[in-house]
Amino acid sequence: MRPLKPREDRRPISVPARLRSETGWSDVTIGNVSSRGMMLRCVAPPPQRAYIEVRHQGVCIVGQIVWINGARCGVRTQDLVDVAGLLSQGGRRARPPANDRRGASRPIEVPRQQSPAERAEASRRVGRLFDFAVIAAAATGAAALAASLTFDAFSAPLAHTAEALASVR
Repeated sequence: MRPLKPREDRRPISVPARLRSETGWSDVTIGNVSSRGMMLRCVAPPPQRAYIEVRHQGVCIVGQIVWINGARCGVRTQDLVDVAGLLSQGGRRARPPANDRRGASRPIEVPRQQSPAERAEASRRVGRLFDFAVIAAAATGAAALAASLTFDAFSAPLAHTAEALASVR
């Protein structure tokens, strides 16, 4: 039996950050971080399997909630986390409070699933459009056939009439 792969080292930290989830923005504290995940402490953690975005100064980390335990939750990140870059952001100047946009809650736009009734109505519309196109094509073909037959029917007698008039001269 193979031994289990050792768990990646976590760096215990206490860094304030902002969390964006389906419910909007909230304040969190990053409790520990590794290259593939982090532990967050917040008042109301997002539900398990929810996709989130964590922002600290200029760093943006996207991930998915994999576990919840009280006010703590674990995040598996989409990309590798630059731990050194995250920790070195502390020396940057914070934005002045007048330019703070965090108060405005902007919901995450999640594509809305169509209900079965909406899908059925969309299918009916496509079907009606297809019916119209087939009928229009058939009518155009029938008109072209009728024009061709009419031309053939009148061309022979008119040719005889033209010959008769030419011989009278």
